Amino acid sequence: MPRREWHTGYAQSKGRREVQADAYAIARDDPSGRVAVTVTDGIGDNEEAAAIARLTSTAAAHATLAHDPGQGCQAARARRAARYSPLQPHAAGEPADASIVTALVSADHSRLWIAWAGICRAYVLYDSGALERATFDHCLGVTIRRGTSVTYAPQVTRTVARNEFVTAHLPVRHIRRLLLCSDGVHQHLADIAIATVLRDSTTDATEAANILARAGGLTGTDNATAVVIQRAE
Repeated sequence: MPRREWHTGYAQSKGRREVQADAYAIARDDPSGRVAVTVTDGIGDNEEAAAIARLTSTAAAHATLAHDPGQGCQAARARRAARYSPLQPHAAGEPADASIVTALVSADHSRLWIAWAGICRAYVLYDSGALERATFDHCLGVTIRRGTSVTYAPQVTRTVARNEFVTAHLPVRHIRRLLLCSDGVHQHLADIAIATVLRDSTTDATEAANILARAGGLTGTDNATAVVIQRAE
């Protein structure tokens, strides 16, 4: 298959949180054109959650590029475990965890490989304009009651630290854009709104990511992170 160039764009919004506990990392191999992208969502609104998100996203992206997304997730798990090793001092506070999604365009540009755990998502936009959600959420709905107030919140069932990772692969042919995002984007924007932004051919990858992250941050209380990978025309 002829080599394809892929452009990346990324953006974040802190929303109404105290700390930006989402993170992303991008790794490239220029000779082959391989691109690996990871988004992590630290669980909690504190500095330790942010630190875990940053550390695990970087570890995952580099291992994904060198091997595959499944190995990327395992590298993220190992990096988190190393931080909390009894032999390794770490920041004060309770150990933190994160959701993760990582993706790789394969060396021959024939496949898109994805691995994930938790509530970060991957979406694929095809040349036809159709949007496909390439991942599913690992969470259970939990009702929280505080006095007369009732809220509905997700309880994440798979994370960087807990349970197995899930992998999937798709043919790259006819894929125009790939979106990796935290739940601060997809919980506050319907799929149809995400599709509308990604379909807009007048925006480049960075502009599309900015629109999605800003929209998620403006309409919700959570951190919002969007990374868009776009096929060069």
